[in-house]
Amino acid sequence: MGTSATSLNWQQTDGACTVISSNQHEDWCVNASQEIYHRTRGGQWQKRPGAAVYIDVASDGTCWCINSMDQIYRWTGSGWNQMPGAAKTIGVGSGRDVWVTNSSHEIYHCSGDGNWTKVDGAAKQISCGNDGTVMCCNRDDQIYKRSGIHGKWDQLDGSAKQVDVWNFNTFIVVNSANQIYTRRNNTWVNEPGSCMHITVGGNNYERVVGCNNSHQIYHHNGQLATQPIQPTYGQQSHPVHHHHPQHHNHPHHQQHHQPHNSGISLNIGSSGISIISNPGGNVCPSCAGKGGIGPFGYCERSDMRYQQPCNTCNGSTFVHGYPGRCDACQGKGFIGTFGPCEAWNIHKKGPCPACNGKGFRF
Repeated sequence: MGTSATSLNWQQTDGACTVISSNQHEDWCVNASQEIYHRTRGGQWQKRPGAAVYIDVASDGTCWCINSMDQIYRWTGSGWNQMPGAAKTIGVGSGRDVWVTNSSHEIYHCSGDGNWTKVDGAAKQISCGNDGTVMCCNRDDQIYKRSGIHGKWDQLDGSAKQVDVWNFNTFIVVNSANQIYTRRNNTWVNEPGSCMHITVGGNNYERVVGCNNSHQIYHHNGQLATQPIQPTYGQQSHPVHHHHPQHHNHPHHQQHHQPHNSGISLNIGSSGISIISNPGGNVCPSCAGKGGIGPFGYCERSDMRYQQPCNTCNGSTFVHGYPGRCDACQGKGFIGTFGPCEAWNIHKKGPCPACNGKGFRF
């Protein structure tokens, strides 16, 4: 890998992985065998319990992962707690700022408690910075950026299959050719080397870690100069492989998707969804208005994976009255071998006696 005073200066480190996430003090990764490893900066890799295919750590040390069944887990310091929902990728900005994308490319956000709110747009991969900056790429490899849950999606030039963001000013992408690009002076800069997954763990790219197609791990330490290297003749200044993508103001790949309940008017506030008007009642808090349960979590009744109606609303998608989360089961509705769990968890034993499996009390 090449070196330059104004480009990433790669050094190989020990270990092997397929997905990696870093902050200023530590690294988390998963390997091809779905094993989870952790190390402090400059330390040795230590195997952690569990299995995962995707992992992300915030600057404050909050770490979440996803396993091969799309189940979501949060690290407690000694083990993993399963969280509600199902996801393919996850972006953790802090303990109170978590974003996911699922198998349908839907985007959801929660404040660290697993009470997910659906966000507009569609994406195959997502990342969140420590200042609330969110970036994602859709199935057409178009890149989008927004400022927190109350922001809006703005498309950036270029294309990427994976993005990682530290804050509004420091983010990095990998394109379908495994080329690496940083963003400086509002310009994409092609960095030396190639990788399949990359993470930025400090402001102004002072720490970057990535793994290549051979699963080898490389890292860069030291801030980059603000002024990038000027591209040579014929070199693209943004990670586009063919034609420049059409501009959209949200990360949908085709047409808009209508909400499941078209009669519901929503106001997205800091506490989540509040109902402005709905003649049928409030959106069901357990299934977020989807009405059904599938093998990987709550889903619409029209979903081919639908198995049974939601326990809280009995499939009607709405409830009357204002519900509060059941503290006995932490809003999950069921009790399992290892404590509170969702209705679809294989460890479930029976419904929570306090809320009769609803997850919420009225």
